[in-house]
Amino acid sequence: MTRKGFNIYKLKVSGNPGHDREAVSSVYAMLSAKRPGFTLRLDGNQGYTDRAFLEFLDYLQKRDYRIELFEQPLRKDDLKGFEVIRKYSHIPIILDETAISLTDARRTIEHGLGDGINIKLAKSGINESARIADLARQNGMKLMIGCMTETMVGLSAAVSFAAGTGLFDYVDLDSIYFLYGKNEYPGIRREDPAFVMNWE
Repeated sequence: MTRKGFNIYKLKVSGNPGHDREAVSSVYAMLSAKRPGFTLRLDGNQGYTDRAFLEFLDYLQKRDYRIELFEQPLRKDDLKGFEVIRKYSHIPIILDETAISLTDARRTIEHGLGDGINIKLAKSGINESARIADLARQNGMKLMIGCMTETMVGLSAAVSFAAGTGLFDYVDLDSIYFLYGKNEYPGIRREDPAFVMNWE
């Protein structure tokens, strides 16, 4: 990915603070050498408890690592845990599985569970995704658009949605780089590290 011009990277962590300290340290050192000025995002994939997350957070803060965001660190239904970690986190917390529906998003806002929401069209659908995005923006939340393991056919909807609305602070539409096969679609072409829309 460094050869393709990418400067933003996401590292999926395990929920084990000891293991994740080593992983972040290694990746950070490698990127510092190869891509000065890089941005690093972390994804907990629901792996942490609130106590383990705060332990890991303390490590990150002491090392002064530049972490842009931390996606879904706790189990999707650990609402109390999210309330706790958000009080102490110096890194924005972006919710994924916790905020799939409009009802979830309302609960997220009401209880102050995170700083932003990661919307995936493959999970929420186009109409529900638009409603979640509008609600989040009305309440001052950050927005991220992500994807599942999708080919360009599926990814094209998310690319068009992001480009057409201009609502998203963070874009994570990288699935085609992990799949073998056609990775272009009519009206969308790759100019790594970007997608370019052809509106004609």
